[in-house]
Amino acid sequence: MPEADEQLNEGLELLEIVIGGRISTSASITVLRLDELINTMLKSGMSKEAIKGVLLADLNEGGRIFGEFRNSIKNTTGQAVTNASFEAEKFVYNEKGIESFMWVSAGNNVCPDCAARAGRVQQYNYWELAGLPRSGFSVCGANCNCRIVPESYSEEKITEIKRRKERKKELEMKFRK
Repeated sequence: MPEADEQLNEGLELLEIVIGGRISTSASITVLRLDELINTMLKSGMSKEAIKGVLLADLNEGGRIFGEFRNSIKNTTGQAVTNASFEAEKFVYNEKGIESFMWVSAGNNVCPDCAARAGRVQQYNYWELAGLPRSGFSVCGANCNCRIVPESYSEEKITEIKRRKERKKELEMKFRK
């Protein structure tokens, strides 16, 4: 049990480092873009008040600079939730002694990298080395809807995973009314 707790803590610490790094990178890119934009506007003769107006409009409307920053943070937090879920699943699977995992491709638009893996069964360590879903190894990158699940998953559970994207759209339509 202590070994499993230690693995979970290591995974969460790594997740914290990754999230912090991505947020820092997003902020740095935004600062560089702001600096470049401000310098361009100053060189073109814009007043500081006019520049302030442009930047406030970009901030309020989610324009090119601040919209990109907001989207980057949104993607980072979404990826963080997914990664935390992966760490929790990994912990539970490890506790239960599950070793073999099947790649399940979900959604209607599966990239060629993921399509080649669909249905394959391997040890978890293999999938970590080859690339887990949403890890960035594939063409679909962070947009991946695939999962690795215990080989023993029922066909019903696998079908639920495959329909996850469709189900999400169905729920969005239902609750937007």
